[in-house]
Amino acid sequence: MTEEYRQDLHRRLRFVYEALSKTTFLNKIFDQEWYQTISKEIERADLSHPLQIDSALMFSELDHPLRGVPWFEEAQDLLMQGNVEQLDPDATFLLACWGLDPLKTFLPTLDERLAGFAKVPFKRDEVSRKVNELHANRFNPEFRNHVFELSVLGFFAKEGVLTDIEVAVGAGQGTVDGEISIDGRPILVEVTFTSQVLLPAGAGVYFGDANQLVNQVVGKIRRKVAEGRQLALVRGDPSILILGRNRLGADKITSRWGVKECFADPDFAKLSAVVVSDTWKLLRTQFHIAPQPNIPLSDREIETLGRWFDA
Repeated sequence: MTEEYRQDLHRRLRFVYEALSKTTFLNKIFDQEWYQTISKEIERADLSHPLQIDSALMFSELDHPLRGVPWFEEAQDLLMQGNVEQLDPDATFLLACWGLDPLKTFLPTLDERLAGFAKVPFKRDEVSRKVNELHANRFNPEFRNHVFELSVLGFFAKEGVLTDIEVAVGAGQGTVDGEISIDGRPILVEVTFTSQVLLPAGAGVYFGDANQLVNQVVGKIRRKVAEGRQLALVRGDPSILILGRNRLGADKITSRWGVKECFADPDFAKLSAVVVSDTWKLLRTQFHIAPQPNIPLSDREIETLGRWFDA
């Protein structure tokens, strides 16, 4: 059984690699060297339990256990074509449990965003540096931090509102990740990811300290806004923080509590809004408007950002 599982993993890896090879941008990050490295990891892994390889983040994120199974492919096609009424109850339930194939949903979205970032016409040296950092970290957990930042900036580039990256603030004392323009003025954008693991990775029911989860969010925001760095140095422009959540850290509820706690503290008045992403993928997000910021967002900015991120 172990060797059968190993060969199946090799087959699934080849499928993911072939899909990555057809992309516009990600084929340069997840190249043949990446494929061979992960293949060797599979070959020497102890498969008496399910595969866990820290260096294979993108493989695990793009893999799907039901890919190629006829009933799944048929049900998925019906759902993606909008023919929900044709799905039988069992297929509907299993699609809800297992989700759609990320090669057909997430991969095109991510590749489009990163390709958009790679083409921005300004600060080409910075663009190259960030792309090189992404490539250098493709086998590391820190890849999530880098790809989240570039995915956010690429999203804004795709929407045609990204006007600058690595923007100097505070008389050259620091920089923020990006600048966008929605209503004829700059909005400064800082991107961060809560990579600290606070919850067990395995399945089961666990009891934890909600305050610890709230404090994870508060601490992350404080480091960007209230300690003399990044957004704390902003003068005269609205600013937003985009926070990606680690799945083994603060959840949707505790992150909302953490954002609310920050908004109640005058030390965070430089912050005009916070966008919280459920993961580093920037797919499901929540948009939180600061109630009393130093520089409030305009109605048009709120409407546009809410349309993009309040989902």
